[in-house]
Amino acid sequence: HGEAFNEGPRQAAYLMPGLGNVDFPASTTHELAQRFIHQGVAQLHGFWYYEAERSFRQAAQLDPQCAICYWGMAMANVENRQRAREFIEQGVALKDKTTRREQLYIEAYARFCRDEDAQGKKIEKKDRAQTYTRDLEELVEEFPDDVEARAFLALQLWQNERSDLPIVSHTAINAV
Repeated sequence: HGEAFNEGPRQAAYLMPGLGNVDFPASTTHELAQRFIHQGVAQLHGFWYYEAERSFRQAAQLDPQCAICYWGMAMANVENRQRAREFIEQGVALKDKTTRREQLYIEAYARFCRDEDAQGKKIEKKDRAQTYTRDLEELVEEFPDDVEARAFLALQLWQNERSDLPIVSHTAINAV
């Protein structure tokens, strides 16, 4: 799959008890892969990024065509945008086999990982954050019962505040 896969966890993930209840349906028919996806999302929420990547890698090993697995690996590399970008490219390549909801997650994070726009102009961190916030708001508006989307939006709003981006959206405030 490329250099991104050469780094990171080497040991197989295992299902860990006590991570809470996450419902994050993905386009997979492999029940165990779905369980690792749920676990990976729970680990993302707990900022347990190494283990989250391991869980999503395990899910991808079980179902290599599951696009959301690559989104999860990208999300687990929040501090390494180069690796995140390589993972999300895999998700983008497979996104046509997913639901509209999964496509929104994948497309949003793909835009967030970009360094340049279509014309080759550098995208500033603040602009990426604002775009990602709007993308998550769109996800929440289209899928109002998606609790995980609300949690990811809340996290992004917190990160925006740390970067001096004010909360200006009623959607975001209502979602939180």
